[in-house]
Amino acid sequence: VVSFTAFVQDTSSTLGTITSVISSSDTATVTTGAAHGLKTGMYVNVTGSTTNYVNGVYKITVTGTTTFTYSQNTSAANGTAAGTIVIYKAYHIVKDAPIPVSSTLKVISGQKVVLNNDDKVLCYASAGTVDAIASILEDVT
Repeated sequence: VVSFTAFVQDTSSTLGTITSVISSSDTATVTTGAAHGLKTGMYVNVTGSTTNYVNGVYKITVTGTTTFTYSQNTSAANGTAAGTIVIYKAYHIVKDAPIPVSSTLKVISGQKVVLNNDDKVLCYASAGTVDAIASILEDVT
């Protein structure tokens, strides 16, 4: 079974200044320059790091008003991440849906997602290869 999640991310708004991202024992601890306003179980999209396994979409655990953690790939090195790191909130459309291997997940029935100019649709799956096809045909402007 593959777990699949799809997100909408507003790239016009970030969490602001990222003071540090420190990896230890496959867990990243993020410290922000101001209160981040996140809640445990939310997702974030981390970009801009030049350190392996820091970038990606992660489910977070809030540990303080300016700190949170997420689990990284088991190959992540310990230490402080380098680069100009930017973090966006990611709002899920489909959350952790179990899909049997070689089957299809269809999200239909009355779902409407309004995308703005700066929004992106992101998909995450627990398997190495998953085909994701998005079809947005109604009310396109």
